[in-house]
Amino acid sequence: MIRYIKQNVDKFFPNGSIGRRLFVVGLTAFCSLWCTALILLMGTYQAPRYIHKKLQTSDSFVWKLMKTFLSVPSPTAFLFLNYNFFLANKSRPRLSSGVSGYVDGSSGYYSHDFDMGDGESIETQQRGKVLELLLPKLATLPEGAKVCEIGTGNGDVPAYLSEKFPEIFFEGVDFSVNVATEKHLGNVGRRLSFKEGYGLDLLQAQSLSGDVLFASSTFVLFTPKEIDKYFELLSRSFNTVILNELILGDYQTHVEGEPTSIHMDENMWFHEYILYAKKYNFALDQYTLNHYNHPTSLRPDIKLFIGSFTQEGGF
Repeated sequence: MIRYIKQNVDKFFPNGSIGRRLFVVGLTAFCSLWCTALILLMGTYQAPRYIHKKLQTSDSFVWKLMKTFLSVPSPTAFLFLNYNFFLANKSRPRLSSGVSGYVDGSSGYYSHDFDMGDGESIETQQRGKVLELLLPKLATLPEGAKVCEIGTGNGDVPAYLSEKFPEIFFEGVDFSVNVATEKHLGNVGRRLSFKEGYGLDLLQAQSLSGDVLFASSTFVLFTPKEIDKYFELLSRSFNTVILNELILGDYQTHVEGEPTSIHMDENMWFHEYILYAKKYNFALDQYTLNHYNHPTSLRPDIKLFIGSFTQEGGF
């Protein structure tokens, strides 16, 4: 259908003609007015998210026309960077174009004072919400068990846990662990360590394994193909996976069906974590999906998915 329209547009409005310019202006005005109307009707936060989701999932003529409009450079393309990010990253098997700041260490997540403004202690921070499901699980592990965190940042969480559970080995993994190692130098030793590298590469090389793996605001950055590969490899290396991930918008997770992913905003994706886990033989222990008043964001549409998954029959 889109190809048919383009052929007729080229036929009746040749490139460079006044008619072609008028057609482009008219199409731009139509799409802009349509989006504006949706925004006015649905509200500032929900309308853009609704439009962005429909662009990814709908095959109707109107939405196909909008996809064509947004897929090429235009005077209003900057308003729709999310859709172009989706197009560029939906099939990438690893490391979306939006995570460069984490790879090269320029993100503030690595800083010594990352927790400033985000709660006075680990328990009151967003990344500390994982403790709700993690602490009870750690209390059941035998002496000598190994627990890993992917996306450890400045290493505060595994360092905190190593003091509460001195009989367990804790390892934090990230692209850069210089700050984590320096900050917790006094605790790094036989029971606490940090490993530098990309989690997927470490899993493929079989140099990352243990009893429990946990992550906070990390899996939300994975592309659809990337998260699928992560769960495949995690099923061979860890018995339990516990996630604490941000969700923006009115998304609801499901316990039945095929795993899907929808791009939400900037470098963040909504993944059906339960279904990806189930695909690779992880059983759901428990989960919560609740509104979250983030201490450093005024967005009213933030929710937290916190879930625990265990291998059926072990790995």
